Parts: sequence; C-alpha cells; structure tokens
Amino acid sequence: MDRHFLSPPKPPALRDMADLMVWPWFSLAKTPRRLPIVFEQGDVAIRVEPTGALSLATIWDADLLLWAASRWTDTLDAGRTPARQLEVSPYRLLRDLGRGTGRHDYALLRAALDRLAATRVETTLRAGDPKGPARFRWLESWEPGKTGVVLTLPDWLFAAVCERRVLTLDPGYLALTGGLARWLYRLVRKMGGRQQGGGAIGLRRLHARSGSPARYANFAVGVRRIVVAGLPG
Repeated sequence: MDRHFLSPPKPPALRDMADLMVWPWFSLAKTPRRLPIVFEQGDVAIRVEPTGALSLATIWDADLLLWAASRWTDTLDAGRTPARQLEVSPYRLLRDLGRGTGRHDYALLRAALDRLAATRVETTLRAGDPKGPARFRWLESWEPGKTGVVLTLPDWLFAAVCERRVLTLDPGYLALTGGLARWLYRLVRKMGGRQQGGGAIGLRRLHARSGSPARYANFAVGVRRIVVAGLPG
C-alpha cells in the first residue's frame, strides 16, 4: 500500500471525481453556512449537513479531496496499489494546492480539515446497498503522523478513483476565487468535457443543481458574469 507522499518532485495533475462535479456537495460561499444542502432529482438524492459547531465544508475545502484523488490516480498510473489513508506534510499540501505557507495559511488548512471531518453526507449515488443510502463524512479523520498529517478518506471517494471515475482539471481551476465559478467550471468540464458542442442545461435547473441558497435572479446574474469573464480551459 502506498500511503506516503512527503516530498514528490512536482504537484500531481489535478483530478476530480466525476460524481462530485455535477451535484451540490459543498457550500459555494466563504461565509459560514449551516443550512443543509438537500437535493433530489430522479433516483439521485443528496443531503449534506454540518455537525457540531462547525459550518458546512466549502468548495475550497474540497481542494483537499481533489489532491487525494490526484495522488491516488498517480499511484494507480504507476502500477502501484493506493491506500485510502494518505500522509503528507502540511507544507507540501499547501504548495501542491497553490496556496501560501504562512501562519495564517496553516490555520486555514486546519479549519478546512475540521470542516471536512464535520460535514456529514447521505446520498443514493453509488450507495451500494439497495436498502439505504451511502453515509459518510468527507474526511473520516485527520491526525498528526510521524512526518506529516495523516488523512483517512471515505471508501465512497476512494472507490470512485479506483474505478477510474475521474477527470483532469485545468490547473487554472485552483486560481478561481469565486465559489460559483469553481462549481460551474467543474459542471461544464463534466457535462461538456472537451467534446465539440459540449452540453446544455437550463438556468433554473443549474440553480437547483448548485445547492446555492441565493435567489434565482441573483444566481442568474452571477452565472452570466462568469460566462462573460470566461473559465479556464
């Protein structure tokens, strides 16, 4: 099992799990959100809620999940067996995600890990059990290791990567500062990919898919601004 990623020569190519790219899993706001995300469409049901005193995990916190998916994929590509538990130095993790390495950045990283561990997910997607939905947290645990921080991620995510249910993201994704822009990029990447003609979805359906609590009119204005500004790739 390949668990340690302490000093890789370069950041991994950024990968995302396909199931995370078109559904509402994370808060798109930088202000704390305690309102659960509840979504149903056909046979897809999703409920995401914070636990304890912490707020919902954000789409910026989810960068850590993308990092894990990228590491697992690199391990698979190298012909090795990945482990669900990963160990990495906080410095390397911040650098791989294109973030600073000052004291404040380490504090933000710790807060992100706490939110991921405190956010509870329930979904029918890839539930694996006809009797009920899959239930997990974005991060089962995180704790200090001998040479870094040890992250234990849920089987639901790990299995998706092992089944190669991943797509590569443009490196410019990490530079997107808006939560809606980040979510929209991922949805467009999954639905349209690099195929000529891409995909299509109505604004109202897009609003529901995002999980955003914003009024539809405000959401539509935000989407149009993003379209004008453009997205990576």
